[in-house]
Amino acid sequence: MRSVHTALLVVLATAGLGLLPACRRQAPPPAPVAPAAPVSGWQSDDSTATANEVVGALADGRWVVEFTQTNGRPPILAVGGVEDRSADHVPVANLGKALADTVGVHPRLRLGAAADADATLTAVVGLRAREFTIDARLVDAKTTDIRWVGGIVRARREPVAPPAPVPAK
Repeated sequence: MRSVHTALLVVLATAGLGLLPACRRQAPPPAPVAPAAPVSGWQSDDSTATANEVVGALADGRWVVEFTQTNGRPPILAVGGVEDRSADHVPVANLGKALADTVGVHPRLRLGAAADADATLTAVVGLRAREFTIDARLVDAKTTDIRWVGGIVRARREPVAPPAPVPAK
């Protein structure tokens, strides 16, 4: 009987030694790869060029001249919403910042907070065939009248895909 117990202990000990590597701490699994940013035909320099065109056209408009003559100062503008209706993943935050930056340095305009701005500039980006259409409007903050409407067209370039992430080793 003692030999049966001894044989059983030897079998259990051998089986236990085989399980020891599985009980060790294992390396954590690699972190999941973040999804790639959506690819767009809108490039970063499109925001700056669009802002320059829109604000330039706005500042040359009759409304700015009339406002300045009536009030003795340039109009204070706020940049309102920028909306992407193109389904091409246009980074609207970049376009909004470019519009605000351009208004802020323009000699015929001033940038202000929405609460005390004279008018709000908004933009909508759409996609037509191979072109982006940018429609902008200026709304008088006191009367809510639309004071200026403008639009430009920018060619859509082929999206450049970001480099593929290198898998962790």
